[in-house]
Amino acid sequence: MIEIRPNNQLHYELLIFEPKFDLLDFKSFQILLKSTLLVRHGQTSLNERKVLQGSTNSILSQKGIEEIEIQKETLLRSPITIEMIFSSSMARAIQTAEILSNKDKQIIVVPNMHEYNYGEWEGMNISDIISDKNREEWTRKRLSLEEIFGPKNGESFIHFLTRINNALKEILISISTIKKDSKSLVVCHAEVLRAIRFLSLLSKEKGVASPHNIRILEENFSFDKNGNFLKVPHGIIELKNNSFVSYFPN
Repeated sequence: MIEIRPNNQLHYELLIFEPKFDLLDFKSFQILLKSTLLVRHGQTSLNERKVLQGSTNSILSQKGIEEIEIQKETLLRSPITIEMIFSSSMARAIQTAEILSNKDKQIIVVPNMHEYNYGEWEGMNISDIISDKNREEWTRKRLSLEEIFGPKNGESFIHFLTRINNALKEILISISTIKKDSKSLVVCHAEVLRAIRFLSLLSKEKGVASPHNIRILEENFSFDKNGNFLKVPHGIIELKNNSFVSYFPN
């Protein structure tokens, strides 16, 4: 069960939390994050217009293609050996994976890694969704782990977390065969990457209520502790101090 209450900053406090699914243990997350490079797909025209796309199956813009091509060349010049490439089933992710593969690696599609379904929020400008008018609804729905909550005609948060958790289990089984000094690429989406961050932090706390765990939810999955939208750079990234940064900064 989970009970959430608002405070004056429109953040929410976790009072009781018990995972409703078989959460990956923290050791598995450590193996996963050490053995993989996380990738957010390249930009699309909807990204450039700051429109929420979610389950909309968009392709990369010319700018997005060029940015990923640059990252591919940087990756090829690096000492990193990529042995496996995993991708969401969505076109923008597969297109990114194909560029990064340099056409010499098989791309393993993981259907459960597709982006969050925002329902009626898709196609809206992000600034409108996270405006003061809609922010409390956004915050409550992103934090709720009840099946019934989510954007209208969209996906519940618990369903989203469950499928991402299951996708990570699939990937973990596959990467157990790669060489010790090799890595895999996991190409997915901003909200999926936020879910990976959230699940790894939750796993570290073993799904129990604690001051640290409360802070995780106060930061609210999509927002940082200062109430700013938690940005995820496009391209190859890494988690540092619970934030997303570019693996190959310009």
